[in-house]
Amino acid sequence: MCGILGIIGKNTDVDIRKLGLWQNHRGPDAWGEFSNQYIKFGHNRLSILDIELGKQPMTTTDEDYTLVFNGEIYNYVEIKEELIKLGCKFETKNSDTEVLLLGYKKFGFKIFNKLRGMFAGCIYDRNKNQCVLFRDSVGIKPLYYFKDSDHLFFSSELKPLIKHIKCPEFNTNELVHYFTNRCTSINSTFINGAKKVLPGTFMTINCDSLECVVKKYKLQNKTKSNLTYKEKLKKLDKLLETSVTNHMVSDVPVGVFLSGGVDSSLISYYSTKLKKIKAFNLGTKSKWDETKFAKKAADDLNIKLETKYLSDENILDYFEKWAYHNDDPVADPSAMALMALTDHVRSKDYKVMLAGEGADELFLGYNIYIKYILFSHLKNIPSFLLNIIPWNKTQIIDWRKYKSFFGAGHISNFKERILLLSNNNLNVSKNINSNDFHKEFKEKDYENRLPNDLLTRTDRATMAFSIEARVPFLINEIIDFSDSLKLNDLVELRKSNGKRILKDLAVKYISKGLVRRKKKGFEIPIDIWIQEKFKKQIDVFIKSENIPGINYKGVKKLIFQKNFALIWAWLVLEKWYENWFLEGVKEPIISPYINKKSYRCN
Repeated sequence: MCGILGIIGKNTDVDIRKLGLWQNHRGPDAWGEFSNQYIKFGHNRLSILDIELGKQPMTTTDEDYTLVFNGEIYNYVEIKEELIKLGCKFETKNSDTEVLLLGYKKFGFKIFNKLRGMFAGCIYDRNKNQCVLFRDSVGIKPLYYFKDSDHLFFSSELKPLIKHIKCPEFNTNELVHYFTNRCTSINSTFINGAKKVLPGTFMTINCDSLECVVKKYKLQNKTKSNLTYKEKLKKLDKLLETSVTNHMVSDVPVGVFLSGGVDSSLISYYSTKLKKIKAFNLGTKSKWDETKFAKKAADDLNIKLETKYLSDENILDYFEKWAYHNDDPVADPSAMALMALTDHVRSKDYKVMLAGEGADELFLGYNIYIKYILFSHLKNIPSFLLNIIPWNKTQIIDWRKYKSFFGAGHISNFKERILLLSNNNLNVSKNINSNDFHKEFKEKDYENRLPNDLLTRTDRATMAFSIEARVPFLINEIIDFSDSLKLNDLVELRKSNGKRILKDLAVKYISKGLVRRKKKGFEIPIDIWIQEKFKKQIDVFIKSENIPGINYKGVKKLIFQKNFALIWAWLVLEKWYENWFLEGVKEPIISPYINKKSYRCN
């Protein structure tokens, strides 16, 4: 796991190492760079595999190809064996970077069809004088770019990019999407011109003209849909075991985040089949605390569990840390908790952690999915009946008005956005056009919430403390398998129960009480934080009226109405704007884990 950055274009005088310091936390172990008259590549390395020989940027022995790469290729051994049979010779012992580099040399763009993992990178082809930016099919690893008349700049995070742009402009067009879904959209950011490489694509850049061409790559993998339910359970069991096995490959210790829920408990189970593993959990010492479930899961699986507690007293400190690392704003308050836990894990000398992200999206685990499926039958319900429905009516109202699915991260309705924003463009949702609602829900959250909210949050919160988070549920084979499932494989509507097939598998290995308990999710006391810890800061932001496009009178009304999710999103954005537009952060924060000799830091 690493941080990458680069500049494509002639005669650039940009100090790539200085810009690289803005993401030094992503790879404190070593700094590497490569340059010629057309490009400059920089690499912040977190040493996980082939620690001695896997350094980057990496160049082929004939000097025709150079790669800078962030991520892990889980099927690199398989691809390496194929390349050896074709006559390729390797200089490293165990480097997935070299496998990717020689794979591109041998197969060209077709190598992306073969890759299984999380990755983002750039390959320089000297003969064609072109660069290729690429990103994994789900968007687990981030990759941003900005193009002006003379250069194209790319980086793993926005911080180096923001510092590279002389006069960054705030993109007000993202406000509606952000205040609807608590994150930016799939290919845009709050910086005008700064974009994201789309998941499952590669982009060629001519180093002379800077002409860009974006293409999708396809993964050849289709699960048979005619399996019996028993056969599906067996297949899922095998897929998860294989995935966790592959995700355990590392030259440094691997741990697991264990909440006590189905997803993390299953990952923990398959991990313990391979070797003894340590689990980490976060507690809150509040009514939302669920550490007892994590302890029960750890006891059942015979795993050593260590719990870190987050208190209201240190939340301001973690908010400041999150504000610095949250450079593509995500308004998910659980990020504070994840940062606190990750901080603790890193102090125990762990560099790799397994996490359960993606399972709820793949197997319809959120309660809102079930509600929207039912809404499809209730869309013509008389208005007077809305008052007796014991659900959050925000989603029903928006469903009725727009016949659209806003996603599991939906935090506002039409009236609230009108109140909050000076200008409104309501084109933020996906219309539901078929009866396969569950497939359209998954597609919507694949495109939006998963890469731009959950995975961005996880990437930033873990990499802030130089930890690689791996997500075993999000491999292509499991995604493909979930796409083959029917609605009744996923949901028991009569019981309002999601993740049916995953839970039916879990009860084979985990206590039934843990598996069948009502989904609660990790609750964060943002109501207490907003009313007690952030009151002074909120008052300052309201008086300052910094962000263009925000109706600050509307903000006051939302505070009075105690719409805490929406106010938290506004607070996060205000802090982000202060940091990156009002010169709140002038110098990069140097990681305490940095190899100062490698980085030549004072």
